[in-house]
Formats: sequence, structure tokens, C-alpha cells
Amino acid sequence: MVKSILLIDDDFATNYLHQLMLEQLKMVKNIFIVDNGKQALDILFDKQNKPKLVPDLILLYLNMPLMDGWSFINEYKKYVPATKSNIIMITSSLNPKDQ
Repeated sequence: MVKSILLIDDDFATNYLHQLMLEQLKMVKNIFIVDNGKQALDILFDKQNKPKLVPDLILLYLNMPLMDGWSFINEYKKYVPATKSNIIMITSSLNPKDQ
């Protein structure tokens, strides 16, 4: 079982379905949900000094407002090095550059 997951996606329905699936499968204790990379960084900065709350896994959507997935990763690497979260990027884009 994973202790916590951070879902980063600007689509409410997608976040809801991911949360529902994770809860029904009893795969995670805590689920944090935000709708852009900026909010995600704020959460990670807040939890950085609370190791038990740092997410084990981040599901990151690629195309979002304010801060997309690539920008999030660049900032994450610079400013949140103490966390040890695994990141999985997801997208529905058909653009080969995104893939």
C-alpha cells in the first residue's frame, strides 16, 4: 500500500475517477488533489518538512493552465530535492512531441 499520492490534473472528472479507483482498491492512505503544477509545488513545499506526508507517487497531467507538467518537473527538480516522490506523467495528447 502506498501512503500518499498527489494527483495533479485540471480536469475535475479525471481527478474524481482516479480518486474513486484508488479508494475502492484500497491502494493508498492519503490522496491530495490539485489542478495545476503551481498548487502542487505549494503542497510539496508545505510537506517537505513533514516526511510522513510527502507523497510516494505523483500522477502528473501534461497540459494544464498556470504551470504545465514539464514546467512542474523543472521547478520540482530545482526546489523540492528533499522529497523522494516517484512521478508518472499522463496525457491524452496525440502530439508526438508531448509523447
